[in-house]
Amino acid sequence: MRNRSHQPPGSATGRAEPALLRRVNARHVLDVLLELGPCTRTALRERTGISAPTMSKLIDHLVGRGLVEEAPEPLLTAGRPSKVFRLATVTAQVVGAVIDIGETKVFACGLDGRIDDGAVRVFETPHTYDTLLSRLSTEARNAARDRAAACLGLGVSVPGLFNAREGRVMLSPNLRFLDNACLASDLGDRLEFEATIVQEERALCLAEQLFGAARGLDDFAMIDISAGLGMGVVSGSRFVGGRDGFGGELGHIIVDPGGERCGCGNEGCLETVATDRVFARMVEANAGRPVTVDEAIELVRSGKVRVRRELKGMTSFLARGLGVVVNLFNPAAVFVYGHMFDAREGLFDELVDAVGACALGPSLEACRIVRSRGSKKQGAAAVVINRLFEGAGPSI
Repeated sequence: MRNRSHQPPGSATGRAEPALLRRVNARHVLDVLLELGPCTRTALRERTGISAPTMSKLIDHLVGRGLVEEAPEPLLTAGRPSKVFRLATVTAQVVGAVIDIGETKVFACGLDGRIDDGAVRVFETPHTYDTLLSRLSTEARNAARDRAAACLGLGVSVPGLFNAREGRVMLSPNLRFLDNACLASDLGDRLEFEATIVQEERALCLAEQLFGAARGLDDFAMIDISAGLGMGVVSGSRFVGGRDGFGGELGHIIVDPGGERCGCGNEGCLETVATDRVFARMVEANAGRPVTVDEAIELVRSGKVRVRRELKGMTSFLARGLGVVVNLFNPAAVFVYGHMFDAREGLFDELVDAVGACALGPSLEACRIVRSRGSKKQGAAAVVINRLFEGAGPSI
């Protein structure tokens, strides 16, 4: 009798293998549709190497799951129309929400992750949990109704320490009313669709993996310097979160002892000296009036406010942080998410040069330091899209 343990995946005697192979193939098809957009069965077969009968079954399966739909216009090939398939954008949708220090954004989009900025609902982040919960659930429900498609879930990006096992925000230094909040269950009690909560740097990593420049990378780091300063690390294709998911709090390394008090309670954290928010406050002090980050960038670009010395100091602090990341994790790339670099041409290049004095040469030589192409909104959408894709195939 032949030893079944040596049967290849897909053999008649290996029951577990075909199921796993189907999941792998389904995930492959979804990833190709996400990367290339609408495709015919032939194009999908050529890209994936999956046989024609198997591809037909996969497409039927994914259409039945509501993840894929037939595009309205067929493609003419050799004089005959061929059906074109795409990720569901008309028949299905996801809702995303980004909770940030100053404002909260809510939107709906298809499974291709394309977001219409004109349809994003923006409101000032409330100062109490009950008010946030009420407003967030209302806006999420309205966003889903506007698209009039089956809603497959809500993804929420939150700042701070999030314990995924408990579903609880343990500490949010800049939004303390979120401490100990169970957002997913509380939102689930108010909505008709499931809510998934993810710490904001994890969401940014997913955005860069699905929609940005990290597609196919097994080792990279994401540094977020927008409102606070956070870090996400993917090593060996897995997100590094530590025991409770709290890993990556680069912003709370003390770099300026005795400096400004941070929301975490310490003084002189990296977060207090090198973020978009700090940049805006710095320009405010020079302009003599409150400004947003975008306004601060324009004031500096136009020459109405001069902060070259201050920007050099911020860049120096941030370079030290990036040097630590390169030395500790040896990533293939470090993506930096933030807007202050738009204030002056060449500012990001100055940051990259400054990292050279802080990181070990061999590690830095093999590492690209580039600006992130993803966004927090894409991250919130990716939270649900990735979960749906995982249901059809293995995790990225």
